[in-house]
Amino acid sequence: MANTLSTTGISSNSVIKPEHISQSIDAFTGVEAYDITLSGSLSINGPLNLDTPPTGNLISHAAYSVSASYALNAVTASNTSYATVSYDTLTIQLGHGVFENPISGSIYYFDLIPTTSSILDLLPPSPDSLAGIHTPKASITILSASVSTTVQGTLASTENSGYRLFISNTNIQNLPSLPHSTNFTSSLKAVGYQITSSQDKIYMQWNTPSWSTPPTQVSHNVVLYCTRNYDIV
Repeated sequence: MANTLSTTGISSNSVIKPEHISQSIDAFTGVEAYDITLSGSLSINGPLNLDTPPTGNLISHAAYSVSASYALNAVTASNTSYATVSYDTLTIQLGHGVFENPISGSIYYFDLIPTTSSILDLLPPSPDSLAGIHTPKASITILSASVSTTVQGTLASTENSGYRLFISNTNIQNLPSLPHSTNFTSSLKAVGYQITSSQDKIYMQWNTPSWSTPPTQVSHNVVLYCTRNYDIV
């Protein structure tokens, strides 16, 4: 059983004996085993060497740390010494240019903002014919998706459009439905989907309602908020 530091025999105007001083020196130099209890914050300059696994509460997640030594997870750490996994964040943007006259009760697809004609991206092909955009790498988790729509022309009646997020031709998430009866509407939806292959393709499906009055000059923007992890060991 380890010793404990003691104040026995230490009092005002009394003689300070060698053992009163040596117990602290022995404890912090490792000459003898002492149980040390700290109250408050502990700041350490330099490396921390652990001979045995720690017990009690040990912080195991270092978010946005500059140096994350001995952390199990390090989010956006520039130095991940002894971390097992490092995470960073990224966004994937899906959208299209202005679409002049969407048709009621139709299905359209879009992926990237096109460099040529936006209408071509929005013509309703079969999903298998879509190029989509490939994910940057595997081990990406989509945390949430923000969908917004802008109407630059005629505002629609109040019926809502539906939106679905597809990955490799599989509908993985229905996003919030939005109206086109105002110039701008948006919504955020939690997703929580992990992409396992860098060959997966991502695109959006837009389901138009049976409008009494359809909108004109419509555009959409979808931002996927993701984390990307790297195995350190």
